[in-house]
Amino acid sequence: MRSDEEIGRRLRSLRGDLTQKQVLRRLSKLRVKLPDLAITRIENGQRALKFSEAMGLSVVYDIPLERIASDSGRDVDDRADEADDRLLDELRSLAAHIEQRIDMVERRKRRRAR
Repeated sequence: MRSDEEIGRRLRSLRGDLTQKQVLRRLSKLRVKLPDLAITRIENGQRALKFSEAMGLSVVYDIPLERIASDSGRDVDDRADEADDRLLDELRSLAAHIEQRIDMVERRKRRRAR
């Protein structure tokens, strides 16, 4: 398990170009209420992150919840990459199948038009 300081550094990194106010606003839309200085304190390791806040931040940052507190965020990223690769393979296969069906229907239409 990561320390509050490590979690704070990771959250600061994940925030990217978003301002703390933007994060607070997005959390508020998810019904996660935080005081104005909470993000600063969490990112500086001065305040522990609550589970509900971590869940909200995972939605705001569009990341798996595990990535916030995992000792091995890289492992989470690797698993996500593998899952994305499998999904892309499935989608490509589906797209190829759809293309075949489109070709079949177009050939059938051309035969009927003769």
